[in-house]
Amino acid sequence: MSFGTVRLIAAAWMSCGDFEPPYGLGLLFFDWPLIAIGSWIAFSAGVLLLRDAPNPSRVIVGVVLASVVCCYSVTGEVPMNEPDYYAGGSPAGATECEPDGVPTWWPWWLPSGRW
Repeated sequence: MSFGTVRLIAAAWMSCGDFEPPYGLGLLFFDWPLIAIGSWIAFSAGVLLLRDAPNPSRVIVGVVLASVVCCYSVTGEVPMNEPDYYAGGSPAGATECEPDGVPTWWPWWLPSGRW
């Protein structure tokens, strides 16, 4: 789940011209481990809180909590910069970026920092 989250963040950054070499490495070597550890902690907390419940419900609650952590990390990382940065047009000639820094292909139901 954390790998998919990192790939989604990277695709959004690439669409808006923000995926430059130092930021890509930071995403892979700093953000990805933090997202993975946060998801694991959230899953474990859900399983431990419901230790007397049947196993399927424990797993479901753990997966829901891990998904919330991944959605929260997407909200924090997309868009990469402040909306003022994108107001003058997309950097590096990126055509798939809206003026608020969110890609045009971004689904309406997926959280982003523009909320």
